[in-house]
Amino acid sequence: MFFLDDVSFRPGLDIKDVIQEVSLLAGILAVLGTLIKSWLDSKLSREQSARDLRWKQAEAAKALNDEMLTDPESDGAAFMLDNPGRKVEIPSTKEIVPIEEEDILRALCFDPEPTDEKSLHIRDCFDSLFYYLATLEHYIKTTLILEEDVKFPLDYYLPLLAKFRSPVDAYLIHFKLHRAQKFLAESKAWQTTSKPAEASQSKLDASAPASELN
Repeated sequence: MFFLDDVSFRPGLDIKDVIQEVSLLAGILAVLGTLIKSWLDSKLSREQSARDLRWKQAEAAKALNDEMLTDPESDGAAFMLDNPGRKVEIPSTKEIVPIEEEDILRALCFDPEPTDEKSLHIRDCFDSLFYYLATLEHYIKTTLILEEDVKFPLDYYLPLLAKFRSPVDAYLIHFKLHRAQKFLAESKAWQTTSKPAEASQSKLDASAPASELN
């Protein structure tokens, strides 16, 4: 070894000195080895903790997503958005009626408040959907879940909801549903939509009885 060859040429250096220097070197190497091992263990531990956290985030997101999709009212709102004109059952009356876009607009009005059972059912469904959007917003902001884990199926449904952007925004502001409003405002679907529901609102006004417009 270079160290031993080097020290062998030092005048006056005996075997004890050599042993001491070798021992010192061995001690230094042992300390370095311990530090390196500790650093590697710590790195592996952090990586494992990060994987565990990521897994828990994905699990929490899936659980919330599943709950939103299996909730009868939230799922009902999604069905209405995806199937305009399809018939649904009104729980309070057991009547089976079609739900048109104009019905959704009427249900989201708050001046005047709707009183018919169809509108009240539609509102209940959308209130449930807004509740889950608010919960998603809270969970994402507190890093309990990641936004990427709940993109499906919202990437499909939010553009459908964005057709009603103007009345939805007004509804959320009126009822102070700020988290749901923030979630939608930050979504790509909302940012790329220029309030097309205003035309639909005009269509609703045109189809409404004159007594409702006065």
